[in-house]
Amino acid sequence: MTAVEGIWDEVCRLYAVVPWAPYDQRIQALESDMCSLTSEADEFDSRANEVHKRQKTRTSKMATERDRIARLQCKLDEARSSLDQQAKEAVDASEEEVSFAGEGSKLRQSISSKAKEVERFGFGFGLAFLCGFLAKMWNSGFAFEFDLAHFDGAEFSELD
Repeated sequence: MTAVEGIWDEVCRLYAVVPWAPYDQRIQALESDMCSLTSEADEFDSRANEVHKRQKTRTSKMATERDRIARLQCKLDEARSSLDQQAKEAVDASEEEVSFAGEGSKLRQSISSKAKEVERFGFGFGLAFLCGFLAKMWNSGFAFEFDLAHFDGAEFSELD
């Protein structure tokens, strides 16, 4: 019986080998193709991940630059505002200086005209005394309207 079993095994093997050989070859070719496609897919995934990382990095850099530009814009706006404020203050100061200069010339004209009136009425003191008196009053912060009627009959030595 061993001989029968050996022959039967040989028949089965030859039967199995002959009809399935092209299928086995095709299966091996497909398995090889699957392995190469899997490696290509892994390579494409790797490339896609690198592209995704670069895109994230680029997006992050752009966001950082936008923030930096926004901060610089704020600083620029603050600087412009500060310069505008300084310009307004300079204009106000120059207008104030012009106003003070105008008031100073008006005061000098007033002092001069009052001194001339005093000399015309013949009081016994000169322009130097009157200017000194008015300067002393001005420096002490006393604002006044000078009127000769106020001093009518008063002694100027009492004012010193």
